[in-house]
Amino acid sequence: MKIAKNKIGPEEAKSLCHLNSSLTTLFIGDFHDADFEGYEITVKVILHSIQFNNTLTSLNLAGSKIRDTWVELISISMQYNSTLTTLHLNRNKIGPIGANSISNFLQLNSTLLTLNLDDNKISYEGVKLIATALKTNYTLKALHLKTNRINLAGVASIARALLYNTSLTYLSLNKNGISSHGATALWGALKSGNTTLTKLKILFDDNINCDVYLEDCIQKNKNLKNVSLWPKSHHCLSKSNQKMMEEMLLTMKAIRIPKDVLIHQLRIILRIFFCVKW
Repeated sequence: MKIAKNKIGPEEAKSLCHLNSSLTTLFIGDFHDADFEGYEITVKVILHSIQFNNTLTSLNLAGSKIRDTWVELISISMQYNSTLTTLHLNRNKIGPIGANSISNFLQLNSTLLTLNLDDNKISYEGVKLIATALKTNYTLKALHLKTNRINLAGVASIARALLYNTSLTYLSLNKNGISSHGATALWGALKSGNTTLTKLKILFDDNINCDVYLEDCIQKNKNLKNVSLWPKSHHCLSKSNQKMMEEMLLTMKAIRIPKDVLIHQLRIILRIFFCVKW
């Protein structure tokens, strides 16, 4: 059920989450106008009611102006909820304090499979706390952390967590100020310890040689089938063109084109067809 942008009150929210016995999917995000009466109470009722609901499997609270103090309610509810498998908290105002609450419930919850935290303010301090939870969480499959300012320190903590985590298969770290040093930490974990991650999305903030990292990562970790890692200078390409370039790169590798020739060819293609300097 999608009720985003509708002015529902506390009683309606309670009925939806607490009393309803058939609802499995609820999208209540995208509140662009939080001036209507009872908005804050309504959201808190929803967050509190999750712990009593035994049918809801997907809850989307994207763009709901969720704050750190509200995440504590989510944490308490998620420690008792046993049905929710997908939780979208992207495009909110969650910072390090909220990340601590998320870390707490991830260490106790055993049903959540997908957690979307894209476009928040978690920072490297908050992601360190989430990384701690990943070491002992054995159910979460997908974690979205795009645009959270986690930087090198945050990536390093994620890399260490991947050495212990045995459930995560999808990880998105795009637009986080990650340099080649952060990439080195990630590849170290993926080559030496982690065997479950199959898809990694990452956008570097410096012009590292993505060709070298991609080849090395796939060779050392046979489980990692899908790696999306473009330097910042390539982000101007559309998704379809990025995909085409990735496929072209893998094809050239498959027919064993020498690396220096391969890089030269890619530079020519980027300059001629996409007007991108590399």
